[in-house]
Amino acid sequence: MGLIETHSSTNKVRHQLPVTTVTRTLVFVGVPVGGTTDHAIYLERSVTHERFSYVGMTEAAASTCAAAMVSAYTNETTGEVEADIEAVHVGGRMWQVNVEVRQTTKTFVAEELT
Repeated sequence: MGLIETHSSTNKVRHQLPVTTVTRTLVFVGVPVGGTTDHAIYLERSVTHERFSYVGMTEAAASTCAAAMVSAYTNETTGEVEADIEAVHVGGRMWQVNVEVRQTTKTFVAEELT
């Protein structure tokens, strides 16, 4: 059987399914200007972790795959790559690309205190 010339779902091996954790940090408690009730403002941070590999590829396919993963996991807002991506020589002429994703979102949440 020959080496794979591209990356797709057929040569993707999942090592860890996506897991999301959410943390909340209290930022402010008080009455807004012109308001009559207290409000709490929280910073909510959500992080999703996932690990997978694309296996059985040629060196050229692994290089193309790694570049595609960098593009896919680059945060458009910050410009940061939200994954560790490495193309690894397995043996002979076979390569694989390992990806460890950690996508982060941050939002402010306001709640009225009663």
